Amino acid sequence: MPCLIRWPIARLAESFDLLLLVPQEALPANAVSGTKVGNRLAGIVIDEEAMRCAKQEAGFARVEVESAVTAGFEKRNLSSKGAIGGQSASAGLFSVRGAVSVISSTNFFTASPMGVRDGLDYMYAGVVRSVNVELLQRQLQEGAIVSMTPLGSSPGGEVFYVSSEELAAKVASRLQAIKLVYITKGQCLVDTRQSRIIAGMQAHDARNLLQYLESDKANQNYSEEERRSDWFSNFVRSLRLLVASVSPKGVRRGHLVQAFPGSLLQEFYTTDGSGTCVAQDVYQGLGCATLADATSIMELLADAQDEHLKLEQVEASCASGEFFVWRRDEVVLGCGQLVAHSVSQNAGELVAELRQLCCAAGTFLPNAPALFAYAERAAVLGGAQLLVVLESEDPERNAWFAERGFVSPSSNDKAKSLPPSLQSPRVYIKRLGEDSGEEAEAAIAAYAEEQRMWGGMV
Repeated sequence: MPCLIRWPIARLAESFDLLLLVPQEALPANAVSGTKVGNRLAGIVIDEEAMRCAKQEAGFARVEVESAVTAGFEKRNLSSKGAIGGQSASAGLFSVRGAVSVISSTNFFTASPMGVRDGLDYMYAGVVRSVNVELLQRQLQEGAIVSMTPLGSSPGGEVFYVSSEELAAKVASRLQAIKLVYITKGQCLVDTRQSRIIAGMQAHDARNLLQYLESDKANQNYSEEERRSDWFSNFVRSLRLLVASVSPKGVRRGHLVQAFPGSLLQEFYTTDGSGTCVAQDVYQGLGCATLADATSIMELLADAQDEHLKLEQVEASCASGEFFVWRRDEVVLGCGQLVAHSVSQNAGELVAELRQLCCAAGTFLPNAPALFAYAERAAVLGGAQLLVVLESEDPERNAWFAERGFVSPSSNDKAKSLPPSLQSPRVYIKRLGEDSGEEAEAAIAAYAEEQRMWGGMV
């Protein structure tokens, strides 16, 4: 998967940009895979003089950006020579390699003229006609960084100036990039209830927001002058392109990030980022663990000082569907294990035992409710009448479960309702009724809204 990086060049009235495509293997494990930078000349007539300036700026942008990227690799490569054991180092956006190729060409896409619209000839202003996906993928697979200017050639050999915003969206969609990032001029989505930037939202929520901003209902919050401003229209344009690009067959995630020092690093390498992420519904949320999650689960168990399980046992439990996890941006932040038991007296009765409920260090109290609600919901859907946990050595955790309806069973309950393996003096039970599943789903929805999980359950 490539990384698209929109690189603004502070010339030509701040409207000329460069598009970089970086192969994912040139990035750290959880790095970006689609970023965009785009001009704002959509719908503007490009005459011969403007096209001449654009060609000059294209050359300037390519030299400046390519030399900066190459210099970055060279500096990191020199620093890696003193690495312990002769291993190459990694710093910044890119891992260290001996050499880097920055490929620039107008052959990666073709353009066609906008033509005459409403009686106005847009001359050399164009639109993206097609993207040479095969050529781009070949260069990326060879480890090259691809730079693209918004100048595209038509089949007849003419050169047209296209919107790099639309170019980035089309290229990212055709390549099915992991990320597409738009750098804004300060515009951001803020939750006015808590005065903080919205870290993420599902694609359908972003689509509803776009419909609202484009409708007359937006007049309730924005004046007519504000809606006609470049500040408003540029943001709506970026949001529209993100919404159109994020899909199962397109870009996995889209980002709106403000332009301040370190904003991209914060967006790519921290859990909540610096801007707003628009993602498909399964971007982050609660779901069954896979074999690939086993190592992350072991790390969580080690942090919780619960290391009696071995990796082979965790992998087997993941394969059987016992472990579930909470992911954010492909990072496992919490896990739990739900084990089904049959009551010996009645093989039709099931008891669900909740084990290994743990979260990243220091986050159990705020984040465990969502994991517990998922386990309760899964137990109800699986037909269990009881949810069981074993007493912990941590009094606070025992009190936490007691707040959620767990009680010590009577001797009669143990004999009739629990299998022999769970008839321990250190066991707590919670009876599951018809309303338990609905209550669990409501708890997950409330938590997702509060913590901006925005991913739902899978």
